[in-house]
Amino acid sequence: DNCAIINAGNMQAKASLIRALEMDGDLAEARCGLASVIWESERDYRTAESEFRRALAMNPGSEVCHRQYAEFLTQVGRFEESLTEIRRAFEIDPLSLVTNTVKGWLFYQARQHERAARQLRDTLELDLNFPIAHEVLGQVCQQQGNHADAVAELEKAVELSKNTPLYLASLAHGYALTGKTERAQEILA
Repeated sequence: DNCAIINAGNMQAKASLIRALEMDGDLAEARCGLASVIWESERDYRTAESEFRRALAMNPGSEVCHRQYAEFLTQVGRFEESLTEIRRAFEIDPLSLVTNTVKGWLFYQARQHERAARQLRDTLELDLNFPIAHEVLGQVCQQQGNHADAVAELEKAVELSKNTPLYLASLAHGYALTGKTERAQEILA
């Protein structure tokens, strides 16, 4: 069962992060990682937010902590705060491909599709071979009703990632939206 495997991995990650913090309680990135595990696995949003805030108090210059906190804030529906945090991460490292992509994803989640597309295209100007930016841009194009561009972006994500299952599933969905259901079913099989 995939859920059991994921949960076991998350519990192992949590135990490792707690051990790291027991050895050195000032490791902001470890605290941030712990916050992410608590949020994503346990859905304990109050504790997760507390851990994110502690991590940022320890190291306000952590691009990773600001980015992960921004993702958390988006998932709990606090888009404006999320955009503030991603801007902080971006100020710290404007060339981070992950932060640039997450910024586009946050705009997408906030249903600001034009801004999302613009941000993701800017990200791809930094590195045309960054698969997750292509995948998220494909999702944005789908929401904009531009299915041909969506499929092209998703095909690129699959190619660059060497057939990552998540990207394959997105591509199958893209094909289904364009009426190529046979091709979608081949991918899913």
